Parts: sequence; C-alpha cells; structure tokens
Amino acid sequence: VPATVSAPPPGPADFNGASAIMARLPAGQGGFVPPALNSEGVERRGSFVIKRSSPFGPTSMRVYGLPNHRLKCTLRGYRTEQGQYRGATVFTGYKKVWKGKSSFHTGVIPDGGVGEFDLTTCRDLDTGEVQHFRSVPIAPPSYDYPLS
Repeated sequence: VPATVSAPPPGPADFNGASAIMARLPAGQGGFVPPALNSEGVERRGSFVIKRSSPFGPTSMRVYGLPNHRLKCTLRGYRTEQGQYRGATVFTGYKKVWKGKSSFHTGVIPDGGVGEFDLTTCRDLDTGEVQHFRSVPIAPPSYDYPLS
C-alpha cells in the first residue's frame, strides 16, 4: 500500500457492494420478535435479564444472570442492505465481548447507522445456557432547539 493510501483497518471488511461477510444469524422459532430492549428497555430470556440504559443518554446495558455464575456476552453489529442488495444481512465488523460473574455493565455502546442492528449472545459458562438478544442501536434524541 503506498504511503499516501491508508490501509483498511484490521478485521472483517465492511460491505462495499462487491463483497461482504454474510451474516450467520442464530435460527429462532419464526424469526426474531420486535426487540423489547428498544420498546421497554428490559428483556428477559431464560435466566438472563438485560436492561438498557436511559434513552436520553449514551447507550449501555446491564446484564444479569444467575448468582455466582460466570457470564460471557458478545455483541456483534449487523446491517440489512437496501437497493440492489435488498434483504441481505451483513456483519459490519463491530464486535465487543464482556465477561463477568452474576452481572456486569457494558459501558457505552456506539450508535449504529441506518438499517443496523446489534445481536448480543449471552452464555452462562457454568450451565451452558445460551440466549440471543436483538436491539437497534439508536442515537439519543437531539435537543437542539432554535434560538428565537
């Protein structure tokens, strides 16, 4: 790569219209239901509970599992394509992993773009339970009022 051209960042390439990492989403019964994390701010699946932060600030989540159990959650970003590639779901390259015991806080999760969603896979490392949570990374509302 010439010095004047920056190399692409390490990791999976983002969708460029010619190649992409096609998403391998977990199979669910009848697909995903609308994510309760966005509409209600909390979602329970199996022994896991995820609470989303306030919609008026940066997005973060608090994950709860069984007492004294080792937990591991992996968040991956995906995008549903439009136009010529309509309906294709691709991995955006965003991935974050958290580990904790009984519960943990994710810290700030960056907002996504149009058509993007996150899939968080949580594992109880003691029992082997695996649950999947879908959420849409949304930016906090803007309060830029015109001055009059």
